Amino acid sequence: MKQLLLVRHAKSGWENPELKDFDRPLNERGKQNAPEMGKRLSEKKWSVDLIISSPAKRALKTARLLAKEINYATDDIDLNHAIYEASIDDLIEVLHQQSDTAKSIVMVGHNPGISYFLGFLAGEFMMDFPTCGMAYLELNITSWKQLKMACAKVIELDYPKRIQQQDPN
Repeated sequence: MKQLLLVRHAKSGWENPELKDFDRPLNERGKQNAPEMGKRLSEKKWSVDLIISSPAKRALKTARLLAKEINYATDDIDLNHAIYEASIDDLIEVLHQQSDTAKSIVMVGHNPGISYFLGFLAGEFMMDFPTCGMAYLELNITSWKQLKMACAKVIELDYPKRIQQQDPN
């Protein structure tokens, strides 16, 4: 059994139309949402062996803010250019390359690829990821090379505007 957390980068800024898409930074809301989602991840006590991120500025900043909240060394974030503008096949290949010693991986990427990948793994279209959305998946595989359609069970979908349920106890 493997675990995968798919994350769409937090809200980015469009203030500078001259800026290349790759270089767009997070806006203020994104800078607030990413640490909040990292805190939610930390509260779930979801183990993280590896964080892989698109190197695009907004994705990497999101990954770093999440990492900080779960006490994951930001220098250990694996940057993978294939995640930027990725297709389902690109994201499969990124995970195929991972060591099976990693039981739980966080992948920070972009839409539409991350939404399509979630649907592929779940076996049905789940959602159009909101910015800083997170999908917690349990994969019925023992090796990352075994990834295939419908191999995942969606444990939870979370995003910044989602109202957290209160524990009645």
